[in-house]
Amino acid sequence: MSPIVDLSVVVDRTTAGPPASGGAPVTIEHHRRGPGFWQVSSMAALLHTGSHVDSTWHVFADGDAIAATPLTAVIGRAAVVDCSDVGPREAIDASRLDATGAPIEEGDILVIRTDWTDQAWGDFPRFYVESPYLTEDAADWIVERRPRAVVFDFFEEYAAALEDFTSEDFVVHRKLLGQGLPLVEQATHLGGIDRPRFRLLAPFFLLEQAEAAPCRIFAET
Repeated sequence: MSPIVDLSVVVDRTTAGPPASGGAPVTIEHHRRGPGFWQVSSMAALLHTGSHVDSTWHVFADGDAIAATPLTAVIGRAAVVDCSDVGPREAIDASRLDATGAPIEEGDILVIRTDWTDQAWGDFPRFYVESPYLTEDAADWIVERRPRAVVFDFFEEYAAALEDFTSEDFVVHRKLLGQGLPLVEQATHLGGIDRPRFRLLAPFFLLEQAEAAPCRIFAET
């Protein structure tokens, strides 16, 4: 196995944003000058499209911008909670997480694996509307294990797949971000890691005045 496993999804012009944004598409434009070749490109996308990190400002008016999240929160030892037998739009509750017997230690980056992104990324809106999701008691289970951050390879919030949710419907985000836990979303290829514990890195753009930032997720094995 390569010592680096890339866990990030690919973003291109076919990538659509979540239902809350009306499925806003990614736009990439190229700007060129001659007579030889010279190019710069511009991009427009929701910050929650593709692999990204959420900060507390995502669901709390007095939360911190993503720039206040330290890199140490998303770099470090990680433990996998393997729920890869879950089906589309199936709930993952606390009992299911507990039954995995994952070797979690306090201060780990906790990684919830379902393989949903492997199956459905690029198939929009299916990726969003048919994703498995976490229950509120699953969020409590995570908090009890005192991780430093949480990584998902699925669209973990039930209400996020709906167009008519309210802010209070984001129960999982509010539980986890309320404990100051950065959320690393839209990981992939977790099945390519052949061990339950490894070193994970998810460095992100240093954006001020934003509640999330794109990131590159990878593992050192």
